[in-house]
Amino acid sequence: SSVVVHLTFVIFPLLLLWRPLFAGEAFFWGTPLLQFIPWQRMAAEMWRSGHLPLWNPLVGCGAPLAANYQTAAFYPLNVLYLLLRAEVALTWTTVLHLALTGWGMYRWGRAVGLGHFAALIGALALEGSGFLVARVALFPSMAFTCSWIAVWLWRGEMLVQRRRFSDVLWLGLALGLALLAGHAQTAFYGGVLLAAYLIFRAVQTAGREIGDRRWLLG
Repeated sequence: SSVVVHLTFVIFPLLLLWRPLFAGEAFFWGTPLLQFIPWQRMAAEMWRSGHLPLWNPLVGCGAPLAANYQTAAFYPLNVLYLLLRAEVALTWTTVLHLALTGWGMYRWGRAVGLGHFAALIGALALEGSGFLVARVALFPSMAFTCSWIAVWLWRGEMLVQRRRFSDVLWLGLALGLALLAGHAQTAFYGGVLLAAYLIFRAVQTAGREIGDRRWLLG
C-alpha cells in the first residue's frame, strides 16, 4: 500500500544509521565536526536567546554567521537544532533528508508512469546511493541540498502535465527551501538539470499535442 511504501523511506535511513542514532556512536568527523556542528550550535543558541544568528564573534575579529551560506541559519528543516544537541540533531536531520530524497524520487517515478515497485526501487537506489550517504557524513549542506532535486523534478513534471498555477507555487516552494539548505553549487547544478528537464518535457508534450491534432484532422 501507499502507506507502507512511504514508511519504507523512513525505515531505510533509520536502519542505515541505527548505531549513531540509538547506540551513541559517532557518525560525523572532520569537516562536520569542526565546522558544521559549531555553526549550527551557535545559530541555535542565538535563536533560543531571541537574536538573529547574523554574526560569529568567535572567529578572528568576527565573521558572518547567517551570511556564511552553509550555516543554513534560516532553513526550516534545521529546526531540530533548536530541540536537540547539535551533533544529535545533525544525525536526525540526515535521516529526514534521506527520507525526503526517496519520497521525491518515488513521486517523480509515479508521475512519469512507473509502477509502484519500479518507482520504489528507483527511490531507494537514490536514497541509499553511495554519493549521497557518503557526502552527508563529509559535507552535509551539499547532501541536504541534493535531496531536494528529486522533489524539483517531481513538481516540474506535475507543472508540465497539469499547467496549474498551484503547481508553479509548489515548485517555487521546493526551490526556495533547497536554496536555504546551504550549498549554492549543488543548487545551481540542480537548477540546470531542472531547466533542461522542463524544456525537454515541454517540447515533448507540445510535439505530442501537435501529432494528436494532425491525427484528428487527418
